[in-house]
Amino acid sequence: YSLITSWFDGWYLIIGNLLMFVSYSFGGAQFILSMFGLLQSSYKKDSLFIMLVFVGIVVISAIVNLKFQHYIDKINEFCIYWTFYTVLFADILILLFSSEFHNFKYIFTHFDASRSGWPDVIAFLIGGIQFSSMTFNGYGAIVSLSEEVKSPEKAIPKGLIYSILASTITGLIYIIPLLSVLPELSKLLDDNPDIFPIDIVLQLSTRSFLVTFMISLMIVGAVFFASIGSLTTVSRTIFSFSRDHGLPYNSLWQQLDTTNEKETVPKNALLLAVVTSVILGSFSLISTSAFNAFLGCSVMAMNIAIGIPILCLIINKRKKVRGATFKLRKFGYVVNICSCFIIILTCIILCFPPSLDINIQSMNYSVAAFAIFSIAIGFGYTFWGRYNFVGPLLDATEDSHSGL
Repeated sequence: YSLITSWFDGWYLIIGNLLMFVSYSFGGAQFILSMFGLLQSSYKKDSLFIMLVFVGIVVISAIVNLKFQHYIDKINEFCIYWTFYTVLFADILILLFSSEFHNFKYIFTHFDASRSGWPDVIAFLIGGIQFSSMTFNGYGAIVSLSEEVKSPEKAIPKGLIYSILASTITGLIYIIPLLSVLPELSKLLDDNPDIFPIDIVLQLSTRSFLVTFMISLMIVGAVFFASIGSLTTVSRTIFSFSRDHGLPYNSLWQQLDTTNEKETVPKNALLLAVVTSVILGSFSLISTSAFNAFLGCSVMAMNIAIGIPILCLIINKRKKVRGATFKLRKFGYVVNICSCFIIILTCIILCFPPSLDINIQSMNYSVAAFAIFSIAIGFGYTFWGRYNFVGPLLDATEDSHSGL
């Protein structure tokens, strides 16, 4: 079953990473325009303006990946410092300018699910999993750059573990001060639903447009870093899968362009990702529900892409990882089984609407979008993939890997 599972896994990985890039860029565009809503309470989001800003973010991300490939590692390193100091800067300003704070009991125990209509347990799972699962999938992007890392068998596991630890610590440092100054939900959600809640929290807590704008600008910087890195991941995923003959006109997408004496970039794969992203983003002009379904589908596709090899590993009694540099031994079964359980739970929860107050617009269509993509992938394998797809060439020479 290796060929067909590799086919589905590769396509889910491409779809998940591609839609993840769209969600980062589109969410960033919404956030940027939302900042200007702080100046006028009557602000209403405009789909066309959001689309134009979205395209601008995509273009900037593409230029950085095409023209500054040699500095991608430096950019990623700078992103780490930028994110950390954004969190630190925001916390300091919130604590300095705010006059009212909630106590620790409120911060760690208060939970209000009355707006969702779901029982508290279900609401807790929906809120806890749906909005955090995108962050979890971000860690998997590291693996897509394995071929460009020295000693990946050691560096990739370390990178995954360190990134999770760093994000956990940074996240707690960021969220606790925000929860300590959290205003009433009616002010966050009812006064103007078109303005991002984080902007409202900052403005109400600091009582200063200038301070709020400065913090928001730093968050915008983090959005650009995320978009640049996400596009890098998409381009490498397309390049790798085309090299395995998983895409039509595969020779076109696996071509490499030399940017300088040391660096090469899969230009055509990157441009394909850019064009496809803009096309997917344009659905926001046609149907908000359809576009939101794409974003939910991105997390489902990434989870399934991660889950397929883990499940195959369990079925094959973990034979494929024997002798690996990073060893978990018998504990590996526990980790793999828990991973499969969490992936299944996540995919189920992602199909739930956030609120029981459902209409055509608020319904969660993620599962429908995922089903459509899955059917398309199945048809692709039946009529084209099984005759052309060869799968990863594990014993291939360096030349057949196109030198990347």
